[in-house]
This record gives sequence, C-alpha cells and structure tokens, in this order.
Amino acid sequence: MNLFRWDPGSRQSAVFVDTMSGLDVAFDAAAETASVTVGGAKLFHTDRPSEAGFTAQVDDIKAAADLRGDRAPEILAQTTDILSFLAMPLSLNLARHKWTIELLQAVMLPVVAVEKALKNGLACRRPQEYDAQIQPMITAPAHSAFPSGHATEAFAIAEVLSLVSGASGDRAAYGEQMTLQAARIAHNRVVAGVHFHVDNICGAALGRSLARMLLHRAGALGGHHCIGVKAQTAALAGAKLSLDDLDAAFSGGTADHYDASEVASVAPAPLLAALFAAAQDEWT
Repeated sequence: MNLFRWDPGSRQSAVFVDTMSGLDVAFDAAAETASVTVGGAKLFHTDRPSEAGFTAQVDDIKAAADLRGDRAPEILAQTTDILSFLAMPLSLNLARHKWTIELLQAVMLPVVAVEKALKNGLACRRPQEYDAQIQPMITAPAHSAFPSGHATEAFAIAEVLSLVSGASGDRAAYGEQMTLQAARIAHNRVVAGVHFHVDNICGAALGRSLARMLLHRAGALGGHHCIGVKAQTAALAGAKLSLDDLDAAFSGGTADHYDASEVASVAPAPLLAALFAAAQDEWT
C-alpha cells in the first residue's frame, strides 16, 4: 500500500481524513445536550451537568486533595504523558513498536477533535471557579472541563492498545491493568483539582465509545456494528467513575450513569485498517 511509503506526517493526515469520515458532533442549546454521530447514527450522547450538580461535588474535590502528597509525581508527569503509564504492563518500545505508536497517534487525532468540540459546546467551568478553597496543584488547562480530556484519551488508548497487543484471552490481565491505569489517570485529575468526578464519568464513556467505533471501522472487532452510549450526568455528591458501571453499559447491562444501545453499521476505514494490521504484526 502506498500509505507505508510516505513520511509519518503525511500518513497521519491521510488516516485522519479516513477516520473522521461520517463523524459529527451536534448540540441542542435549549436542552443543553450534545451528541456524537457516525454515519448519522448516534454513537454518544450526554447532557450538560447542572450548576447545582457541579457544586454538589465541590467537597469531594477538596477531600481528594489529601492524596496529593502520594500522587504528585505521577500527576505532574501525566500533564504531558499518559501513554507511558498506560503501557506499563507491556513492553511498548519505539524501536520495536513503530506502527503501534503511529496507530495510537492516528486514533488520538479524531478522539481529541471530538473531545475538544464537546468541551467548547458544553462550556463547563473548572472546579476552582466554584470555590476559592479549591487550589489546583497544577495550572488548569485553558479550555473547558467537561468531559475530561485525560479520561477520554486514557480510556481510548487503553481500549486500542489492549486489542492491538493481544491483551485478551489468557492475557486479559494486561488489558485489565491498562483499564485500571486509565481510571487512575482520570482520578489523578480530580486529586490535582482540575476536574470533577462527573467529568471523568463522561470522558471514560466517550473515550471507549470512540475507540470501539474506530476499531470496528478498522475491522478489528469482527464487524462494523458498535455500542452507542448515553452518559447520564446529573451529578450528585458522591457520584464517581465506576468501572463496573462502564463495563455493564458496554455489555448491554444496567449501569447507574449510562444507557447503551446498538449503533447501526459503520463504514470501514481502509487506511486505519492497514495501520492496525501493521501494528498488530509487531505483537505476534
């Protein structure tokens, strides 16, 4: 394929067009909701948390600050690098896994594009804007809080890296560790004081939804149908990201903060499929 004769930047541009085909973000200003669709089918839906809902979680953010002494080194490192933490169970190495790293970069382009569009449209403030006693230990990013970008990206990477590396079957424990690490990365942003728990509830579902959709389009999940998820984000004090709820939603079960439904067939992405195949070969 001509794709593999190109320089990495040109290859990423071509794959980006491939992955963004049919992907759209829409908002209902009156209802304060947002939807991500693929080929016209609803992949992800969320409602904007109420101001009262955010305020109800302020005390949780203050309490989480007690963990800063233990978490500070990883929180600081994760401001610019989450892949190293997610890849800890594996021996991911640039010299051995060039195509895997390119695949993750290719996946992140549409994931971040959608994530930033949702942040802009839903326009939710950071925790310190609700209470002067919340003093983040790092500089709060200069964009909206909801959904959490770190949660979105961490769960998307964990999903893709688990599948491409073969972390299933008798190696399922590796995938489980990556998911646990994604949840810790998300929680660290709460500890740092730059996110509410509800930001993570939405971000985790968004990241997994987008990753699975892209994996379906790459032909890596045995078909082109995927799960659509609605994040129920009427935040109350004590509402936190639950991996059990997240797993239940994506398996069609009952979950406190999520509703799931099947999305109609999504179109193949041949360039992404070729990149996935090249990456998968590095793990065999």
